[in-house]
Amino acid sequence: MTDLIRYLGIPATGALAVFIAAVVMYLFFSTILYLWGTRIKSSNSPLTVAVATLGGAIAARSILGDTPTLAGGLIALSTLLLMERLFGRLRAAMRRRRKALDRGSD
Repeated sequence: MTDLIRYLGIPATGALAVFIAAVVMYLFFSTILYLWGTRIKSSNSPLTVAVATLGGAIAARSILGDTPTLAGGLIALSTLLLMERLFGRLRAAMRRRRKALDRGSD
């Protein structure tokens, strides 16, 4: 039973570490996709798919640490989704502002 609790749970310091790792990995991957996104999206070669898959596996392992737990996975996934939501809203706000500025200069 203690093994089950250990597998499901995570200490507070571990939860904070998962959160920080997820934020850093999100920012890193977002930067890579911004810089090389068109090349990655345009190529469906087996090598590109393999590299993307390996990148995801490495990121997941880096975020979850030595002993992945269910709670750690939920924290990581929630953090990544939250970051995507926040940056999506930021991108939308920047687009609206850019359009407003473009209309104002006409």
